Order: sequence, then structure tokens, then C-alpha cells
Amino acid sequence: LFKAISIDSTYHKAYHNRALVFLAMGYEREALSNINRALELKADDPNAMRLKSVILESLGRMEEARALRERAARLPGASRTEVFSIKRAHP
Repeated sequence: LFKAISIDSTYHKAYHNRALVFLAMGYEREALSNINRALELKADDPNAMRLKSVILESLGRMEEARALRERAARLPGASRTEVFSIKRAHP
């Protein structure tokens, strides 16, 4: 993922995937930084919004997480399976 970003720093999915890895490792702040970058590059990505909501929850920022989940739910294309998997892997 680091190499993908070094090749194309505008590829939002690389930041999204790196956020997933950081979250799985327990590095919530690094995960948040990466998902924020993914959302800077593609602000209307509902899956990135949902991942950010999981990260925010893990940081204890429940109200922000809830608001972001609601916003993402109004957008087409969200993958609920991905978020369910994230929550199961990182309670």
C-alpha cells in the first residue's frame, strides 16, 4: 500500500485500504489520518465514510460516528458487509 501511494498519491482506495490495516493493528489515529485522506480525494465514498465511523467509534467519538453513518446511508453504493466485517474484527 505504501508503494501504491508512492506511485499514485491520488488513489483513494490505497488510503482506504491502509486505514483498514492500521485499524486492524490497533493504530486508530493512523487509520483516521488515512481515511481522512481517502475522503479528501473522494468525498462521496460511502464505504470510506462507514469505515471512518468505525474508526471514530473506536476513538470514543460516538456522536460523530453516528452522524457520519447516517450520511453514508443516504448515498448509493455502500457495502454493509465490509463494515460488518470491520466491526467483527475490531470490537
